[in-house]
Amino acid sequence: LSRAAALMRERADEFAKLITLERGKLIRQSEGEVALSAAILDYYADNAEAFLAPEKLSTPKGDASVESSPQGVLFGVEPWNYPYDQIARFAAPNLMAGNVVMVKHASNVPQCALAFEALLREAGAPEGAYTNLFISKGQVSKLIDDERIRGVALTGSEAAGAVVGARAGKNLKKSTLELGGSDAFIVLEDADLLEVIKVKSQDHMLAVTKRPDIGETVSSAPVAKGEDRVVVSLLENRTAKMDRETYQRVAERAEVSPVLHAPFVRNAQVP
Repeated sequence: LSRAAALMRERADEFAKLITLERGKLIRQSEGEVALSAAILDYYADNAEAFLAPEKLSTPKGDASVESSPQGVLFGVEPWNYPYDQIARFAAPNLMAGNVVMVKHASNVPQCALAFEALLREAGAPEGAYTNLFISKGQVSKLIDDERIRGVALTGSEAAGAVVGARAGKNLKKSTLELGGSDAFIVLEDADLLEVIKVKSQDHMLAVTKRPDIGETVSSAPVAKGEDRVVVSLLENRTAKMDRETYQRVAERAEVSPVLHAPFVRNAQVP
């Protein structure tokens, strides 16, 4: 893991460009994710001995200890939003503990998935310790059914979590589910919108209803309209469509960069 972290830092530009190419992040944000992922690998490498050391317990009937041992082959289903960070958080602690890791990454970040697998191989991971899988959603269930898989981890939607969790439960296998959703960020009419943008725009794009000081915006998000409130929906990788002059003015007053995210293209947006 330490060697993998060092290689990631040495070739940070290479790894970051793949995130920007496939994920659509600005290169500076991609570089930040590479640095974070390397730090995660280092963290588990540096603390492995302490994390895995036997824990002594005192009981009324004498001394006891808790010892850690590998579970076997673990299967992870990971999302596209943080192509390296997500798999580093799953792979690093489990490899540290001596488990074998298999990962189905999101289908729209295949080069990032291959790059991470190649990184661990180059760093000296034993053959088969980490395997990237290009499989379909239907094959995920079959893999969970395989008796050699001892545990399952998923980061994704509630719908995906329901399917994977149910399948793991049916097979009496341990599972961890990190599920996401979309929440509305409500801004009342008397709120300082510039302050809202200053605080929130570094993390998410803002899709806003019609307001006199912004102009009409367009978003794919469900937006409640009303005279007494404005609803701002925090959507990753969606930009509110306001005119360039107004956006520049708002961004400058809020002291944030007017360029927050790289272009994000969907099939529906292509003529």
